[in-house]
Amino acid sequence: MQKALIYLLVIVVIAFQGCKSFMKIPAVPQNELSSSEELKYIFKTDQKDRRQVLLKVLFSSEEKYNKDPKIIAVSERDSIRLKRVMQIKEESKLETGDDFFHAGFIYLHGGGAGMQDDLEYLKTAKELFQKGMEKAEKNSTKRKCKVYSEEAAIIIDNY
Repeated sequence: MQKALIYLLVIVVIAFQGCKSFMKIPAVPQNELSSSEELKYIFKTDQKDRRQVLLKVLFSSEEKYNKDPKIIAVSERDSIRLKRVMQIKEESKLETGDDFFHAGFIYLHGGGAGMQDDLEYLKTAKELFQKGMEKAEKNSTKRKCKVYSEEAAIIIDNY
């Protein structure tokens, strides 16, 4: 029992330390990168943001969740990321299976703060994952795209 409490305390301390600094990393890169590298960066910051608020997502009531400053900040960062990915997509700079996967993942999270077309974003995510399956050279990317395309389809069907 005492070991379990110590492990829990260590996890809480580590999570708290990460929460203090996760907003210091820009949601989109500040320097010029290839579109593939930029999409990879955007995907990684998206996932890092989500890890920082995971406990709030799992254990907060919807009312508390929607008012939480860190959740609001992640939502605002989601909007920044999605706007940039939309721009990359509009410029036809999605090329590889990984590009389509990373872009689809950002669309899958919806519009965030101030962007309310979540159903359309989900439909676009599904299309991007399907295109990613076609373009992917690695089987692992094809499988990821397939799984998330199916997940997007289920969410759309239940929307």
